Amino acid sequence: MDRRSDKDSRPMTAGPNGGRDINALTSFLPFVLRQKGLAATALVSLLVASAGYMGTLRYLSDVVDVGIIAEKGRDLPAHFLILGTALTITAAGTGVRHYSVAQLGERVATDIRTAVHATLLEADIPFFETNRPSDLVSRMTTDLSLVQVVLTSTISVIIQNAILLTGAVAILIATGSWRLLLTEIALVPLIVLLLMAQGKKVRRLSRQTQDSLATLGSVADQTFEAIQIVRAFTAEAIEKARFADAAKESLRSAGRLARSRGMMNAMLIFLIFGTLFGVLWQAANDVLAGRMTTGQLLTFAGASAVVAVALASLSDVAGELQRAAGGAARLKELMTIRPAPARPARPCRRPAVPGTIAFEGVSFRYPSRPDDLALDQVSFLVEPRSSVAIVGPSGSGKSTLLKLLLRFYDQDGGRILLGGEDHREVDPAALRSLISYVPQDCFLFADTVGANIAYGAPGAGPKAVREAARAAGAADFIEKLPDGYETRVGEKGARLSGGQRQRISIARALLRDAPILLLDEATSSLDSESEQDVQRGLNAIRETRTTIVIAHRLSTILSSDTIVVLDNGRVMATGRHDDLMRQDGLYRDLTRLQFISHPLPA
Repeated sequence: MDRRSDKDSRPMTAGPNGGRDINALTSFLPFVLRQKGLAATALVSLLVASAGYMGTLRYLSDVVDVGIIAEKGRDLPAHFLILGTALTITAAGTGVRHYSVAQLGERVATDIRTAVHATLLEADIPFFETNRPSDLVSRMTTDLSLVQVVLTSTISVIIQNAILLTGAVAILIATGSWRLLLTEIALVPLIVLLLMAQGKKVRRLSRQTQDSLATLGSVADQTFEAIQIVRAFTAEAIEKARFADAAKESLRSAGRLARSRGMMNAMLIFLIFGTLFGVLWQAANDVLAGRMTTGQLLTFAGASAVVAVALASLSDVAGELQRAAGGAARLKELMTIRPAPARPARPCRRPAVPGTIAFEGVSFRYPSRPDDLALDQVSFLVEPRSSVAIVGPSGSGKSTLLKLLLRFYDQDGGRILLGGEDHREVDPAALRSLISYVPQDCFLFADTVGANIAYGAPGAGPKAVREAARAAGAADFIEKLPDGYETRVGEKGARLSGGQRQRISIARALLRDAPILLLDEATSSLDSESEQDVQRGLNAIRETRTTIVIAHRLSTILSSDTIVVLDNGRVMATGRHDDLMRQDGLYRDLTRLQFISHPLPA
């Protein structure tokens, strides 16, 4: 199965409009202008280096015609001292320019990367469901590198070569060789036409290359993340072949881009230097005919070479611009993502807590599955400081309820009220500050045990962290780790067992000390004894919190004040365990199927 063909996992791609791609590049210029000091230093040093270079070139004719021929070398040391001074100025300016541009590039890249990351953190959850993390990382690294080079080094190259080109043309005019100058100027329209003809193709191939690299990274990322599944199913050969196929496609895309750029550059070099050789041949004949001095020929040859090199450099820069334009468009897409759910224009006051949580006729479809109704007219109440258990078959909408309460999504119909306030009228950050959440997949960051527990409460001290771990039944195993609370857990907590990760996740939620506690299968990876330890800790704090728990274990359900039974997105029944067991309904069936080993009421 080709996982890359999954429509929902395709990365966003830039549009086909080349003009918009170029505009995307210019949209990042404000990041350069923020670094006024470095940008000014780079510009001044560039001007100084260019002036020194052009001064050297212009003075060459005087050295030959005056210093060597007219003066017979009498003041030759003075002439070469002037040349040496100009050369020193050029070298110093060039060194400062390279340093300033390098520093400017790193700072601009850091600012853009930080801005993109901040924007992504505000994006809605569906965005991350339809865009691969590896593709987003590719945009923040590979695409950003292209944009960084263009915004700093390439811009400096453009300015420098534009100055050199202007200065060289001025020198050519000063020599009085209008006929030769017009021959060189006639070359410019040909270069422009060639760049226009090839530019669109280069942009398109560049976007394809960037997309193929993102796909390659995604294949590797999925394989490494699922390495245990790969090993368990002896699928190493399959994954090697899949990566090799993606690598070959990336190579083919890069090859097509290289051929296109190579062909364009070859044609440009032929045009530029072919014209240069023709002009120099005419200039040599002018010297033989007495229409030009030897010094003028030397200066003319140098200026013509500068024109040729500047045009060649600018044409190569044009190729870099075309390549970076695709990356800039992909990067700009991330910069323009709107945060969702949207913050209300006039957010209401923070809901009174503790307060009643009410689901009133809530209906919802996932954006990625618009034909499937996940919740259908769901209504129930959660009283302050009470505990409600949500039970039902897999896929009945249990976890969806918690995601809506957290505003990971907004419901399509109905209302969710907190303390009488519609939760969509509350600022999302203020809303979530009221909630501690333990999801099904207990994600841990590649940090220490203590840092993971304190993630939701950065100001918590070591004592508070230990108390939360003790309440979650995690203290015993943590203290047995090599470095205790300073033990690093590895990528996604890979160095810990599933049960250990779950207990740390529970401790993290408890330390947050929010008035609402959401537990989504929070003890599913624990054995019975460990679950009892955790339940004792949870029971001790339930009197001060409103708790909504999704569970399949009878021990968890029995301790709840109310049970809500869901099936196919609908509320089938509500009540306490004993009341529901007396009914011949879904809850009784689920209980007998899943908890047969537990004693049930008669």
